[in-house]
Amino acid sequence: MRSPALGLQAWLALLLAASVARAEPSVSLELSKPPAGDRAFLVAGADARGAGVLRARLGADYAFAPLVVLDADQLPFRVVSHQLRLEPGVSFALAHRVLLSLDVPVVLAEAGEMATVPSAGDAAASETLEPGSAPALGDVHLGARARLLGNADSPVKLAAGAELWFPAASEPWAGDGAFRAKPALTTSAESARLRGALELGFLVRTSERVPSLLPLRTSSALVFGIATAAALDSGGELFVGPEMTLALGVADGAKLFDPRSTSGQALLGARYVPNLGPIVVALGAGPGFGQAPGAADFRVLASVSFSPEAPPPLPDGDDDRVPDERDACPSVPGSPSEDPLMNGCPELPTDTDGDAIPDILDACPRTPGPANVERRLHGCPPPKPSETQPPAPPPTVEIVRDELTLAQQVQFETGTAVLRSESDPILTDVVRLLAEHPDIESVEVQGHTDETGTVELNRRLSEERARSVVAWLVQHGVARERVVAKGYGKTQPIADNSTEEGRAKNRRVVFRILRRKGAPPPEETP
Repeated sequence: MRSPALGLQAWLALLLAASVARAEPSVSLELSKPPAGDRAFLVAGADARGAGVLRARLGADYAFAPLVVLDADQLPFRVVSHQLRLEPGVSFALAHRVLLSLDVPVVLAEAGEMATVPSAGDAAASETLEPGSAPALGDVHLGARARLLGNADSPVKLAAGAELWFPAASEPWAGDGAFRAKPALTTSAESARLRGALELGFLVRTSERVPSLLPLRTSSALVFGIATAAALDSGGELFVGPEMTLALGVADGAKLFDPRSTSGQALLGARYVPNLGPIVVALGAGPGFGQAPGAADFRVLASVSFSPEAPPPLPDGDDDRVPDERDACPSVPGSPSEDPLMNGCPELPTDTDGDAIPDILDACPRTPGPANVERRLHGCPPPKPSETQPPAPPPTVEIVRDELTLAQQVQFETGTAVLRSESDPILTDVVRLLAEHPDIESVEVQGHTDETGTVELNRRLSEERARSVVAWLVQHGVARERVVAKGYGKTQPIADNSTEEGRAKNRRVVFRILRRKGAPPPEETP
């Protein structure tokens, strides 16, 4: 039986023999492509649409004259006059944030002419370049990117990513024969009618000189790309627009914008999605520029993709995994619940003595007592009256006709629905009063604002503030079915909005009794 050491030696011998037998440099003539499912031909986007969504693409890349050299008489020779690549690839989206991709290109056809050119190392010597044979495997391409800025449903996003090429090519013009990497930042913008993407990266690549009268270079390069497209139909099935990429060599003595180390591609592309389904057909064509290997005179790109769309997750303002539209407490983080009145709300706190004051706040958790602004007396029985005891302070919350009147306003952080800690005592007294009056079956918590701002902004702010108060009351022991939130915005002022004092009075929370046992309902609020 042959030993593993002998087998390894045999493989090393084969690799050494292959490198000696192939005198030509090994240089890839391909264009870097974005992952399957992206909107452009040449420029990567910044999104990752879907959570566990797999997409696939079968692309074709035809390049005319991607490698042209000059002989000693300055005559051009198309070492590779035609190259056709088949580029199957897949991508996988995770959590609407991360995208992983894999592409395995294959050179299906290649043609050209043999050229005898001055040697790159010795002008008096010459070398022979010739086209490779096909079919041939290209370098395996892996990619990963993650969204950094912008939500899943934001029109503008920023992402960071990296592309890696692993040497797998079996012919000199099918791949580099060495590892490549391209870290990049990408940004994309999208609306119903317009799309755009911008990419800035740096390609890390082994330097290689292709012999010519003036040698051509491939090396590490600055990479720039831009793509735009507009919908040509009302349904958004057909998008058409220009794209461009540019790679500027910056290593191995290459000067910025030197044509011999520069390659670029411009094209006009069209992307068609029949009936906005999962199948995408794309076609693009345009000229290249520069003289570096891979800078074709003309390219045609085509692809057919399976790219199902995955809508972004529903808005979840408090980030508790319950969408706002089903969250009974959208401003307060809670837990999912099968009870629609408690879905997304915090669990009700324990109240051992049943005095509507949670044990965690109750100074006497086993003895019922009223609320008290003093922490040491909160929830404790009142002391026995004595002749020397001062008179009891006036109540801070009273029932006046069909309302609970408050001695002081409920306070919020400026311009938000976040309750300030100063509101805890007055809201605690509201909890106490409701516990003492079980006949009050339903209370409408009304949010009101002054006239500063737009009608919609004030309506939304008043609604969110009313919901925050309801969530606080529920968290502190009030049954959810007894309170309902409603925002009235600036439609019901009670004071002059032209003065600061009047505006302060208009910014208020009102507790209106909607239903009491055995009593007719109050008149509707206009």
